[in-house]
Amino acid sequence: MPSSATLLIDFRRNGERYEMVKWAERTLRNFRVVPPGTGIIHQVNMEALARVVWVTDAQDEGGGPPWLHPDLLVATDSHTPMINALGVVGWGVGGLEGQAAMLGEPVTIPYPDVVGVRLTGRLRRASAPPTSP
Repeated sequence: MPSSATLLIDFRRNGERYEMVKWAERTLRNFRVVPPGTGIIHQVNMEALARVVWVTDAQDEGGGPPWLHPDLLVATDSHTPMINALGVVGWGVGGLEGQAAMLGEPVTIPYPDVVGVRLTGRLRRASAPPTSP
């Protein structure tokens, strides 16, 4: 963690940038910011930011099964893809590309063609979800 003097210097040098990011957090839906001074991005607990999968109702009129949507994380850090271990697509982009994405520009991400996934077998008897501290 940076010292308070270092953080004050950072705020003085990057005040406009931080103001823009805070504006974006207040204005844009589903946009969260990790505040300055909490560590460099690959020290931030990505698991806390990731939703992994979320569910929406069926898109067709006949009802149908719900839709499952995979999470995606775009960040301006080369360590971001480490979140892939959670099953979240992590994509590291350049600073300008990341800032453009914050302003609504699309980020092109080449996905592999996936026809489907088949899960087989079952969890071992001793398997359990992790417990919260």
